Formats: sequence, C-alpha cells, structure tokens
Amino acid sequence: MKDDTRRRKGDRKISKKRKFIDENLESKFGIDAFTEGEKRLGWLLTFTTSSWEDTDMQNVYSCVDLYFVRQDGTTFKVKYKFRPYFYKGMYASMELVDYFVFNLLSWFYERIQDCMDCIVDLREYDVPYHVRFAIDNDIRSGLWYDVNVSSDGVTLERRHDLLQRAEVHVCAFDIETTKLPLKFPDAEYDLVMMISYMVDGRGYLIINREDLEYTPKPEFEGQFKVTNVKNEEELIKLWFSRMREVKPGIYVTYNGDFFDWPFLENRAAHHGLRMNDELGFQCDKIQGECCAKFACHLDCFAWVKRDSYLPQGSHGLKAVTKAKLGYDPLEVNPEDMVRFAIEKPQVHNL
Repeated sequence: MKDDTRRRKGDRKISKKRKFIDENLESKFGIDAFTEGEKRLGWLLTFTTSSWEDTDMQNVYSCVDLYFVRQDGTTFKVKYKFRPYFYKGMYASMELVDYFVFNLLSWFYERIQDCMDCIVDLREYDVPYHVRFAIDNDIRSGLWYDVNVSSDGVTLERRHDLLQRAEVHVCAFDIETTKLPLKFPDAEYDLVMMISYMVDGRGYLIINREDLEYTPKPEFEGQFKVTNVKNEEELIKLWFSRMREVKPGIYVTYNGDFFDWPFLENRAAHHGLRMNDELGFQCDKIQGECCAKFACHLDCFAWVKRDSYLPQGSHGLKAVTKAKLGYDPLEVNPEDMVRFAIEKPQVHNL
C-alpha cells in the first residue's frame, strides 16, 4: 500500500514537471491558454489527448487539448473535458458497451442471448480517446469555430459561413547527413551536415556555402538564403531557434517519420538537447510516427504509399518528383555526396 502511494506521488511529480515544461514551450511558441473571457473565433489546427487537474491538484481528469489559429495568425488552446467510456453493469443491464466489448461477450458466453438483449450500442475498442471525442462531438480539424469558455466548460459552434483556411505557417524540410561507404546513415555516429527548408514558399539552407538559387522549373521558384555554420551542434541549435521564431503549424517531410525526425532527435540528444523540449516533437518508435501536441506533421511518403498509385520500386523521392511534379531533379550519388561536400563544397552543379 505504501509502495502504491509512493508511486502515485512520484507519477504526480513527473506529471507536474512535464506539464510545466509543456506550458513553458507553448508559451515560447505564442500559444495562449484560453480559460476565460469573451468567445473567440478560431480555426482548429489540431487536437490531442491530455489531462486536467482541479485547483488543489488532488484529482486528474481526462480531457482533449484543442489548438486554434485566429484570424490574425495567433494561436490559443482550450481544454475540453470529455468522459472516457467504461463498462456499466455486469449481470444486470448495460447502457453502453465500449472497450473490450468482445472480451465481455465471451465472458458471458453461456448467457449470450441475455447479454445481447441488454446491449444498446457497440463501439470499437481500439479507437483513440481523442478520435472518439471528435466522432461523438462532430469536431473536425480545418474548420472554423466560435469557442466559448465558461464555468460549465467549453462549447464549440461551427461557423459554416467561413470556408477559407487560416494563415498557418507551413515548413517543408529535409536533412542531409554523412555516411560511411556503402552504409545507411546511422545517428549513433553520422552527422547532420545540412538542413534545407522552405517556409511559406521561401527557401533557407543551413550549411557551409554561399547563397544559391534552385529553380528546376519556372513554376517552382526556389530562392534560397544560405547560412553558414561551424559544426553540427550549431546547425541543429540554429534550426531549432528558427522554428521557434517562425512557429510553423504544419511540418512537411518525405519519409520524415522514419528518417529525418528520428535522426535529428538522436543527434540533438548527442549534444545535450531534447527535441521535445525545443520543438514539442517526439518520435514514437512503436507507432512509427513523430508528433507534437500543437503542430501537425505531414509525411508525404505515407500519401505516396497509399494514394499515389505508383508501382512498388517507384516510391523514391526522385521517381515521385518526376511522375507527379513533371521534372527530373539532379541527384548526386549518395556514395559521392560526402566526398563532394568536403572536396567541392562551393560547386553548384556536380
């Protein structure tokens, strides 16, 4: 009993520390916690599972954090308390069957007919809590809502008259790394030597070379501002700093869930930095995704695999660029890239 109490207190301390870090980070990104005042108009960017504590910090409740973008581009969040589903009743009546419903029915195998007479609804047991919230309340990202906060909680009213999306900053980025000959890059010892990114159509490059232009076709203009850095640590710190300055609401990568984000996370850790504390992004190795609470990540590789209708073997970035965008990009052989970066760092066309 004492061990359980001690463990709960320890978990609560960790939770409070994590909450403080999250709130501090959200403050750096200009996210205002909307807890009182007149109703606000907001475009729902994203939402995620969270928790809410009462004033004396004794009780913790399930809730959903919703992040909205206002018409002036600022961001705010609200906490929407939403009850999770549980069983109600065992041998008597059940008003709702939700999680582990099939296990429950098996347990009542001999009285299956009686049980079926009592079931009024069936829900999938594996639907995430925040998705269940969205389904039950008909809430969707990418729509405008009038948001009101009162002592009774949060209410959302859909604004059907507003169709244009909010002005959300979009950052598309890619990294280049060193590698050993004939080996795949390994974040244990290889380095990030370049980060290229575009924010709202403007290009930036963090590397050791001069300004350049990359415009493969007239409709794909690419004026890049180049910043030179001394080493990998300075490169990663500068990119983190710029992301906190720009505050993208959407990040776009190609295979970023598998490569770019995890590689950056590991290399940042090598220099004593936690990507989660810097940008709010954390890689989930089990789900194979990298996510943040207050920003979205779109991995275009997932779209290619699901919706591009390109054959297997044609899902590489160069093949997809040629098939879907209509131009054939210049590509340096991976085995030559590191050598050229060392021997010919200022040569534009290799």
